[in-house]
Amino acid sequence: MALLFVPPLLIGLANSHSTDSMTGDCPSYTDAGPGPWDCVDDGPYDTSGMAAPADSVPGVWTQDVTDSTAFTPMLGGSPKVWPVPPAATALRVEIVSTASLSASPAVEAQVDTTAGDVLLDSWRGSSPHALQVNLVERPSELSVSVDVTDGSGTVQCRVYADGQLVAVDTSDSHAICSPAL
Repeated sequence: MALLFVPPLLIGLANSHSTDSMTGDCPSYTDAGPGPWDCVDDGPYDTSGMAAPADSVPGVWTQDVTDSTAFTPMLGGSPKVWPVPPAATALRVEIVSTASLSASPAVEAQVDTTAGDVLLDSWRGSSPHALQVNLVERPSELSVSVDVTDGSGTVQCRVYADGQLVAVDTSDSHAICSPAL
């Protein structure tokens, strides 16, 4: 009887490995944000070998902001933008349109937020819309792309760091905000 159970037991022991070194060096996050796949050195894969989810950039993730009453009118002219301050740990992204701030029919938009080549967040709906990009670590680049999918009106993408404007773009069809990190 022992001959039947010993070979599978030995095979199981040979294939097991410890992930203590991987999780011991990894920061721990709660709520939204990076997961254990961020500690894998080989690429964006989790411990089971599955591809990591879209928010797999280490230390960078997004979350929706629900205080839609805080939107200001579209910025006119050529507003001054600043680089993101080194101490900033979060950016507020606002998407507004001429229609969302008046009685006109809503403008539908597709909003994609990327860090480097990785899609962090994709949202589709009526403007105005806001999201927060959390920056525990700094990506090499960050971009918010807004495409008008339905309706007519001008859309504006703007990004703030600690209340300071760090990126803005206005368009009738496609706006891109890329703050200087």
